[in-house]
Amino acid sequence: MIYVENDFYSNFQGAVNSDDDIALVDMFIDQLSTLIAKNRGEVLSLYQKSGVLTSNNPSNEEMVNALIQNIKTNVKLRAGLSFLVAKNNELLASSKKGERDKDNKDQKGNPKNVNWEKSADTVTYIANSLNNLIEDLNPESLNKFKKQLKIKSNVKAPNYSSQAYSNADGNNNTGNKKKKRTWVWVLVGVAVAGGIYYAYKKGMFKKKTNLESGGSVENVEL
Repeated sequence: MIYVENDFYSNFQGAVNSDDDIALVDMFIDQLSTLIAKNRGEVLSLYQKSGVLTSNNPSNEEMVNALIQNIKTNVKLRAGLSFLVAKNNELLASSKKGERDKDNKDQKGNPKNVNWEKSADTVTYIANSLNNLIEDLNPESLNKFKKQLKIKSNVKAPNYSSQAYSNADGNNNTGNKKKKRTWVWVLVGVAVAGGIYYAYKKGMFKKKTNLESGGSVENVEL
């Protein structure tokens, strides 16, 4: 099977028709990693609507883990991901950026019919293929799918990787440690100064003087 560069849907249909599961896995990994890296808000909104739990600011790895843990049993999640894949590839009616009004009007500016049924069929086609692919993955191949999806997501959005998050936390901890050390020295200084003042008030520092007729101090010892 010969695949055309940057033509997702034609390649996708060709892979489905030829039962090329290897190509389908690669395509879905590429598409899902793009959604995780570039469309995080939409994916997290889908997670929330389909009952998939994550933290408020998840890393790529956390998003992938949540996806893999739920994708085999969560029909809403699979349908939503299929919709987002179709939308991201401009396969929906009037989905092209900046062309919504143009797509919905003819040359005279009158409203024209939009083939929403075709869009629904496209999403259904992708969803059915995703369903079949995921159901056929055994635990070992699903785990491989997860690892590859994490790698791709990190390549496309390295600033959201767990490593980047860990480095950021480490830098913050370093700053906090420096601040803590500064405050320790301040407190030590205050304690020493307070001790000296207390000792002075208690008369623990005595002046020993030898006054001569001029009233000058010849020798002072602390």
